[in-house]
Amino acid sequence: MVSQYDKENNSEKGIFIKSREKSICPICGGKLSVRDSRKRTCYHEDGTRKKYRLRRLKCKQCTKIHTELPDFMQPFKRYEAKVVEDVLDDKGRSCPAEECTIRQWRGWFCNRTALFEAKLRSLKQRLEGSPDNILYPSSLLQEIRSTGIGWLSRLTRQLVNSENEIHTCFAFCH
Repeated sequence: MVSQYDKENNSEKGIFIKSREKSICPICGGKLSVRDSRKRTCYHEDGTRKKYRLRRLKCKQCTKIHTELPDFMQPFKRYEAKVVEDVLDDKGRSCPAEECTIRQWRGWFCNRTALFEAKLRSLKQRLEGSPDNILYPSSLLQEIRSTGIGWLSRLTRQLVNSENEIHTCFAFCH
């Protein structure tokens, strides 16, 4: 997940996304080199559908391949992050997604809330170097959600870029 990126518009091939940030492997910290690109369609909150080309990067150390995902997209979701976030915050009154899709997003998030909380605590412990209090009264996930617009992108970016493999959670959602 990248938060700073450039867009190059080519109407035939889609909008090309390229990160301004230094790309490092989230698994081993190795140097990434551009391998190719792949197309991805994203539905926006106004109902428009846009095609994007995302760079695929290969780690020179561990040889894993990663897709450079801008923060307005979610792994394995066709709708932009703001649309999903508005639904999860009950602000999606004019959501362009079908009702069954909205129910799936809510169920997906509800079923994984404890998992996200555990992954955030693990990341916090790793970064701070001290054991986390299991009986810690406040929720780290609630802290992120309370920051306002863009919380879902921040959550995803923190977990994906810290090797916490949130993408496998997205991959198995119905």
